[in-house]
Amino acid sequence: VYLVFGDTSSNMNDDYDLSDLVSDSVGSTIDGENAGDYFGFSIENISSFIGGDSLPEFLIGAPGYDNSSDTYAGIVYLITSCDDSSSACGSYKGKGISSDISDAAFGSFVGENASDHTGFSLAGIGSIYGTGYAEILIGAIGANSGAGEVYLFHAKGTSTGYSGSNSLSLANAFYTGDSSSNIGRSIYGGMDSDG
Repeated sequence: VYLVFGDTSSNMNDDYDLSDLVSDSVGSTIDGENAGDYFGFSIENISSFIGGDSLPEFLIGAPGYDNSSDTYAGIVYLITSCDDSSSACGSYKGKGISSDISDAAFGSFVGENASDHTGFSLAGIGSIYGTGYAEILIGAIGANSGAGEVYLFHAKGTSTGYSGSNSLSLANAFYTGDSSSNIGRSIYGGMDSDG
């Protein structure tokens, strides 16, 4: 995944080569854990999900990730924003840095079973419960023998919420599709759901 920072220098132009992103110090790269994870298959920009500070966070899906013997279980990584003094920022924050997702991620949501393909789709859906914090949806199109499942997680207003590895069984709500419907193939959350 390439993270490009706003830049007013002449380093970037209409035909900018992303391979120069780190050396030019105008962005960072984040590498997935394993070949075949499909890291970066889905990416979603969210805000106020962690800490309630209105700073942006984002999710990165890797639906091909193997969770031990559960092949293609999938995983979603949570990247947080914060000031440079906080270790929670991860190593991705500085310009000109190439890092692994294991270092850059604040937390993760790991697929429950083989072939779930968790992280196939992602969405930030605003505050649907009136808490003032964002909620997220995570799609797992292969769950329940192909019926699919979508997981809803409420935001946490603390700086430690969802740090480390998180089980999808802890989701605040679950939406399961009909037989072989692959619910969660696409999710859209760009709306004000609580009026």
